[in-house]
Amino acid sequence: MQEIVQPPATTPLPAPVETTGPVGTNVVPTTAVVQTLPAEPIRKPLSDTEFLLAYNTSQAKILDLVITINTELIKDSVQGNISPDYTALGSYARRLGSSADEEIAGMLKFREISDQANESRKEYYINYLMRLKPFAANLETGSSLAQKRDFNLASRFFSNAKNDLTLVRAQEMPEHLKVISQVRENLGPFMDRIEQQGTYPVPA
Repeated sequence: MQEIVQPPATTPLPAPVETTGPVGTNVVPTTAVVQTLPAEPIRKPLSDTEFLLAYNTSQAKILDLVITINTELIKDSVQGNISPDYTALGSYARRLGSSADEEIAGMLKFREISDQANESRKEYYINYLMRLKPFAANLETGSSLAQKRDFNLASRFFSNAKNDLTLVRAQEMPEHLKVISQVRENLGPFMDRIEQQGTYPVPA
């Protein structure tokens, strides 16, 4: 008749089940957010070091070709040289033209330059290379004609080359300016020699 044992056992069971569920779910999203943070700062650093290295290497390559062309002009202007070989001059002129194209393409690859002074250097240098191209083309054609002993027609192309050279701007590159000035100067006696051969052809 006094059986009051059942009620106290039913109340403690639901309470521990409700607290454990939410605690486990809160920990998972925080670890995923931490993993995405290091990816962004990698893009930010910009440096012109790569551009400056390519710029200096390119300048040295072009300067070397212009110096070689100048040396050939002096060699082919010598009065005592009865039958000068213009093949080498034409070959170096052709190489200068193709190298100018390659270096322009190389400079145009640098689209993100951080320093405005370096951006100006790039534009000036590309302009310099563009103006060297017609000079190289006329010099190459003139050399080919001179090698075939068509001196009268060759002299026209050499004259064009000299005019092209007056449009070349190299003031911001002192070494180039010095050699370009020498080439322009040496084209004078070189062209005189070409004209002499056209007027008084040497027997083959």
